[in-house]
Amino acid sequence: MTRVGVLRGGNTFGYDQSIRSGNLILNQLSGYHVQDIFVDKNGTWHMQGIPVLPHDAAQRVDVVFNALHTFDKDVHHFLDYHSVPHTGSGAIELAVLNNRLLAKRAFVTNNFKTPFHKEILPGTDAFSLFRTFPMPAIVKYFSKSETVVVKTIQELEKVLQTDEPLLIEEYIPGTKVSVHIIEHYRDQPIYVLPPVEVYEDRHIVPSNFSHTIKDALIDFARKAHEFLSLKHYSYSDFIIHPKRGVYLVRVGSLPDISEHSAFAKSLESVGGTVPQFIHHVVELALEGK
Repeated sequence: MTRVGVLRGGNTFGYDQSIRSGNLILNQLSGYHVQDIFVDKNGTWHMQGIPVLPHDAAQRVDVVFNALHTFDKDVHHFLDYHSVPHTGSGAIELAVLNNRLLAKRAFVTNNFKTPFHKEILPGTDAFSLFRTFPMPAIVKYFSKSETVVVKTIQELEKVLQTDEPLLIEEYIPGTKVSVHIIEHYRDQPIYVLPPVEVYEDRHIVPSNFSHTIKDALIDFARKAHEFLSLKHYSYSDFIIHPKRGVYLVRVGSLPDISEHSAFAKSLESVGGTVPQFIHHVVELALEGK
């Protein structure tokens, strides 16, 4: 029986979400010999609750389902360096996605329309920035998923009280949309799921956009997946401004696959299921696709 290790946790800000996703995957995988591989916040690996060396854990599985939600350089470089078969993208691609500034540069280089942005270095003068950057704006951290909307000089001064670089981005009002991709699904090399309108309390699929907007979203998501050399699956988040059109905001490597997530709703709209998806990507990793 094929041995599948479900890798969850990690020493990153995506720890809590990874634990939830990992638990879901552990409960949904069937037909395999499933092993729980947990990496705590100190970077210690555990297998079935017992501390182990990463190399020993890798030796005891045939494939790893990567349920880490953000880039953990120690874990991901270990998987790639030791050629451990695993779901999802490689360390280099994940490192780019995890660095907000590098990801933005990749968008601009490939002619994607993305909100105006710039890097903020420690010690930046809040008053000068406030005068020269369009407000309101969104400030994004590199070390955590938190984002802050700033409108006043006082709010900007408070956010700048940090020793880490930040990314400031033009605030664009509009509808949030997520588009998910699965590779080698339903006889298509890159299968794009229907775009999902994302609101705080609900997800709408099929979306209410025109065919022109839907086609643009699907095309952009496919191109983003390709030019970033992502593997097996990905998602792209957009903002649709009513007059200015489609803006690419973010590309991610592991979507939230929980029951009420945008991914689950989009997959259900085409007759798919999350357990089916989990098995599908495990087989992709085993086949080396």
